[in-house]
Amino acid sequence: MAKLTSKNTKLQYNSGTDVAPVWTEIPDVRTFPSLIGDIDEVDTSVVTGDKTSGEGQASVESPVFKFAYSGQGAGTNFLLLNTTIGPGVTKPYRILYVDGSGFGFSATCRVKDEGFDGGSAPVDFSAKFFISSLVVPFATST
Repeated sequence: MAKLTSKNTKLQYNSGTDVAPVWTEIPDVRTFPSLIGDIDEVDTSVVTGDKTSGEGQASVESPVFKFAYSGQGAGTNFLLLNTTIGPGVTKPYRILYVDGSGFGFSATCRVKDEGFDGGSAPVDFSAKFFISSLVVPFATST
């Protein structure tokens, strides 16, 4: 299989329902954070035994996605994250790779501008996602 790159990778949220999902793209993502987390050691000792440990999966902190600011018109990334979805609203999200695989999770998000480039609009902004579910890999044909 050819190696995947971030080109044509999409961040989507479910704008439908759990029964009838409608996956809507959040455009202009500059960087995708890791959703897998670091491997941590987990204590597997029993009270009366010797100290032992093994590998375990750390929980993902709160990943931050970086976006190119595309204004506040209908369907723009800033409007979707800051108003349409809204801060404090838990939604299903997914990262969809070009081969149809990806990761799904539920989260709330908060938006922060990343500064200005001499003009009146920010060049970049970030969205921190507070994940409230397991991060689940999936494969689909869509």
